[in-house]
Amino acid sequence: NVLLLPLVDFCEARGFHVAHVIGLKPGASKGSFEFLSSVPAMTILGAYIVAYAIRIYIMNYYKNTRGNGVPLDNKGFFAVEQIVASLTMVALAAFVFFAPGTLGWTAPQVTQFHDAAKHPDSIAILSGVPFGIVAFFSVFIFMFKGRTATFAGLVNRLTSLLAGTTATLLLWVFFKTRFPSLQDWISVLFILIAVYFLTRAERLRVRELGIQPAMAAGPAPTPLPVGGAAVRPR
Repeated sequence: NVLLLPLVDFCEARGFHVAHVIGLKPGASKGSFEFLSSVPAMTILGAYIVAYAIRIYIMNYYKNTRGNGVPLDNKGFFAVEQIVASLTMVALAAFVFFAPGTLGWTAPQVTQFHDAAKHPDSIAILSGVPFGIVAFFSVFIFMFKGRTATFAGLVNRLTSLLAGTTATLLLWVFFKTRFPSLQDWISVLFILIAVYFLTRAERLRVRELGIQPAMAAGPAPTPLPVGGAAVRPR
């Protein structure tokens, strides 16, 4: 949307009627960027970016930083990234749940969350189980020996985007909801191109390190001392 909406407005203003081609109404971008002046929206966006910056740092720390001769420890990454993240989310949920009674919070979002947690809906819980399972086990891609954090991190995110389009397609088939738009398919094309180049780069890295394809998932290469510091060859 960040790419297409301004482009559609630009073309429409110059007489090129392209909005209907990609399933948009003329002027669809009006109001699309009002969130930039919203304090709650920008607070959420800022928190998301900061949290991901910390997450990426942790990912690269456990994948690329260790002493000379120390083997790669993916278990450490799993413990810090997944277990701590899960405990943090549980703690925050508990804080919001008890906030109305202990802090007197009455915001609709807080009271609705409190009521929903107090009277759980089994169907709603069941609908979230598949997502939770996929989200939890998707971290295992970071634990594959021989894979760089760059490759594993991006492929992990890209596969989740593909899952969204796949879910939209399945909903269209079984529940007659909206068919994936041209924007969705363009996004899928970009994702497949990205995965293609990521795969080529990863195979090139394996060849440069002299790792046999069958051994790519084997022990990580020994770090090389450079200037007194141990780093992984890239």
